[in-house]
Amino acid sequence: MILGSESFTNPIFANWGNTWPDGTTSVNELSGSVTKSTSGKYGNAIDLVTAANPIINQPNMKFRSTEADLIIRDSGDADSNVGLALICEFENRAGTWDNGGGIQVHWVSGGTGGTDATAEYLFDDYRNSAQQFEDVVMDVVAIKPDAYVAGSAAGYIDIIFFATSNINGKTRAEATWRIHRLSVRDLSANSESTLTQTALSDIAGNSEASFVMRAKAGEAVGTMETVATNNAATGIAESQITLQADDIIFKGDVLVGGDIKSEGFVTGVTGMHFDLENDTLEIQNLIARTAIIDGAVSDGGIYSSYSAPAHLDDNTSLGSFTLGAFTTGSFWHLAYSCNIRHHSQSYGTYVPKTNQTPKTIMGTRVRFQYRTKTSGSWNSWVLLVQSAKSNSASTWRTVNGVFDLQGVYEDVQIRVLVEEDLYSFADVTGNFSGNTNYNNIDNNSYVARALVR
Repeated sequence: MILGSESFTNPIFANWGNTWPDGTTSVNELSGSVTKSTSGKYGNAIDLVTAANPIINQPNMKFRSTEADLIIRDSGDADSNVGLALICEFENRAGTWDNGGGIQVHWVSGGTGGTDATAEYLFDDYRNSAQQFEDVVMDVVAIKPDAYVAGSAAGYIDIIFFATSNINGKTRAEATWRIHRLSVRDLSANSESTLTQTALSDIAGNSEASFVMRAKAGEAVGTMETVATNNAATGIAESQITLQADDIIFKGDVLVGGDIKSEGFVTGVTGMHFDLENDTLEIQNLIARTAIIDGAVSDGGIYSSYSAPAHLDDNTSLGSFTLGAFTTGSFWHLAYSCNIRHHSQSYGTYVPKTNQTPKTIMGTRVRFQYRTKTSGSWNSWVLLVQSAKSNSASTWRTVNGVFDLQGVYEDVQIRVLVEEDLYSFADVTGNFSGNTNYNNIDNNSYVARALVR
């Protein structure tokens, strides 16, 4: 059995359009009076005042489940109702506590052939040590008695306040009761969907508001709860949304402005934390079935140069890429790729006697290098690899490689350096002269990635 949402639209009697608060069905004042007080805990309150030496169970006032202000499932039918949860805040302002004053819940059968049933809850039983003018909270769960038998027509439920009565053998006596609040919630034994909204503010200016949606079927429960609080003294305002379900499914884009973390997350110890502001994910174990792309979980980056062919001479850098500090536990992958072809062609001095001219072809290769910084100073460049040599003046040759580097350094740079290298030297028949330079470098790029543990 679970608790439904607030079923009474006027629990603190804020709505009081006529003689009685909204939701009232009837008031009996043959003996005593029922009046409105504007000095209640939440504003309006109901004062029940007995007559001197009362001889009947009056005054009393009644709220009925068929009223529009009482939202009980099946239009308030007593036949299908399981019970009600009631919270009543009241105070004794004069007279006797033990006078039979209290609340009666009356399940009334409709038509013919039925049997009514009642449950009584007396103010004095919830007094504890309270004195006059002290607030008392009566919190009861009124389960419909088994004695109830449905009639030929739909029944209803009455919630009746008595200022005095002879219920349970009590002796009627004079008293004044002030009712500050009546909360009514429906009970369900099987399934339900509920919606609850509350907003409270105390005399110090502290406030709290909540919005709860709850669905239940058998043992399955789904809940969404939104709570906002404001502390007037500290100025601290906080809010929280709680989703509870066996599975929570989002279809479509989800835009997140804050962090995402698992329950019980501790930095460097356990759990998962996605710091969206700094694009940082901390997690214990990561399994990538296909690939880790574009630095998703690593330091490093991509550098490119010479997107158009160019002629570069010996010992020319294609650009340096600074990677930053290398730390303990980092494992770097360094890669380069570059297109090369011959650097130049030249002819020597013609020899008439042999009718030949020396011909020289200079090829191109590149060196992939790195250097480190320690104590604020850059160290010398270190060769990682020297590429193969170009093999044509017209056709590009792609050279590349991937290398690993570990260590602890203040900073690291990588670069590709052009190197001219003799491709061929031979005498050719005929008289030739002049030099030809070729565009020998194209589409240079570096990729550096560090898996950081």
